[in-house]
Amino acid sequence: MSLFKQLHNGRYILLLLLLSPILYGQHTIRGTVRDGESGTTLAAANIQIDGTFSGTITNDNGGYILDLPELPATLTVSYIGYATRSVRVTAQTGEMLDISLTPVLYELSPILVTDEDPAVNIMRKVIEKKREWRARLNTYIADAYTRQLLENDSGIVSISESVSEAFWDREKGSREVIKSKRQTENLSSENNFAAASYIANFYDDDIEIQGFRVIGPTHPDALKHYDFKLVGRRHRDDRVVYDISLEPKSKLQTAFVGRIAVLDEVYAMIAVDLKPSESLIYPPPIQEWNVHYRQQFSNFGQDFWLPVDVRIEGRIKFGIIGLSFPAVGYRQISRLTDYRVNVPLPDSLYRSGDLLRVDSSTIAAPFRAEENEIIPLSREEELAYREIDSTRTFAKAFKPSGPLARFVDFEDDDNQASASAGSSGSVLTRYLSYSPQLWYHRVDGTHLGLKISTPERYFLQFYAEGGYKFDLERSAYGGGIRLRAGKQQPFIFDAGYHQGSQPRYRGDNASLLLNSYTVLTGDDDFYDYYWNAQFHSAVSYRLRKLRATVTLGFSSEDHRSLAKTTDYALLNPGHVQPPNPAIPEGVLRAGRLTVAWGDDYVPFGIVGQNRARLEIEHSDPALIASDFSFTR
Repeated sequence: MSLFKQLHNGRYILLLLLLSPILYGQHTIRGTVRDGESGTTLAAANIQIDGTFSGTITNDNGGYILDLPELPATLTVSYIGYATRSVRVTAQTGEMLDISLTPVLYELSPILVTDEDPAVNIMRKVIEKKREWRARLNTYIADAYTRQLLENDSGIVSISESVSEAFWDREKGSREVIKSKRQTENLSSENNFAAASYIANFYDDDIEIQGFRVIGPTHPDALKHYDFKLVGRRHRDDRVVYDISLEPKSKLQTAFVGRIAVLDEVYAMIAVDLKPSESLIYPPPIQEWNVHYRQQFSNFGQDFWLPVDVRIEGRIKFGIIGLSFPAVGYRQISRLTDYRVNVPLPDSLYRSGDLLRVDSSTIAAPFRAEENEIIPLSREEELAYREIDSTRTFAKAFKPSGPLARFVDFEDDDNQASASAGSSGSVLTRYLSYSPQLWYHRVDGTHLGLKISTPERYFLQFYAEGGYKFDLERSAYGGGIRLRAGKQQPFIFDAGYHQGSQPRYRGDNASLLLNSYTVLTGDDDFYDYYWNAQFHSAVSYRLRKLRATVTLGFSSEDHRSLAKTTDYALLNPGHVQPPNPAIPEGVLRAGRLTVAWGDDYVPFGIVGQNRARLEIEHSDPALIASDFSFTR
């Protein structure tokens, strides 16, 4: 063999050696898990890689995708009521691997009937076992995949997905770093709230559901608060699985109802199917929260029983008196895998109160479906990704109904949905106009009010308004008059009083109604707020030939600080709103001179405008007993 050939072959061999971890170290398999007798697909079947904390679950159609870090590997496939199966995967195994499980039927021994339901003693052992192993669990890191779907009566409205790394610390709580996102075209990346940190771990003592702390089925005091009943027995291999129902002992108790599955001998809770009890009353504008939570647990052959998944499905309805939105169908599936247990966590994760962070080094990269579709999409979901575009807005999908719906005008402008509530409303009678006042933010919570006014065509106008702020627990009210006088009405006299919260500044790009959407979907509140009890009066004179108006006014305002009252968000419940900053408190009395020339003001700068405005404001403690002194 020539020297050239030896070198050439040497390079070739070296190249193969270098590439071998890539060529043979990663193997992706996919397939379907079925009932071996009927052929029925098995949803949420558990697939684990032996000797690791890694695995996956099947989707609603029994499909799965799994990346194997090295070959050969052994998969353990389990499902309650079926014999667990071990499957060997080698380099010769194809990409498609369908798996059949055999139903197991065992003759169960009779249950000894006593005064105490057998489930009580079973749960007593579950709680004790949990106390033992949970005391040794300090931290973990896991890889997570989450998919969320919103639906209406016609089908899927939006899909959002995320790939992330989840962190948990016994003392500090949960954090999550989002690595990659994907969503249908009618959602922006900022409105993609798919995340695993917001899911509950039903092995926790206290479980947070939409801002409420609910006692869990394995809480140390669970036997005091729940009625547990043994309702059935199944098998997983040669072990009995107890099916136990639970409901609160008191109808007023904030708790769960449903079923849990407990594995005999080790007395571990391996699955839950629960929903909040009817005693859980959600804050306005939520009218209905009919949601089921399903979750599975595995010890991965180790000491700790950790969440494998969570599957959430249900119907959410919200509205207020006179204004109702269509029910929102909600589905979420999250998969947790590749656990690293009792490892140090980065201190930087806990420097802020935010549960979520975005990895800027990876989030900009395209979402690669072949790598990140850890739970396969269904045919319906694949079709939704192909067909849903930016014109399929939420405004179209969830149009409101009811007597007040006419006041809330949802319009599409350049394929971007916007919502507004008119300041004058519709003329319901010849002499009066009505308009609702509806918004939500971190200080007021839900504000519901009504404004009544006379049409602008009359020389004498008046208005009156009132409302209630449910989280702030305060009423707001006000009223005023406007009088036009003189030939062609050049004189205008205004006077009014208003007491309520108000933004510290106004912005064209976010009305209080639009800001409500921002807050409810989990973004930061756009405004800061203060309480203002204000009297104002002004006299204006219109110089028609000069297209100018001169106004002389006076106001007396009592300013008070307000604190944040709520962090609640409908779609992003873990988000913490920033505090509402304090203001300099006191009575502000000031005189004001304003000269305005040109066109009437049009917001957003959507058309050209020729206009100018000069305003001088003066406050003097000695002259008008103000707590503030300034000229601006």
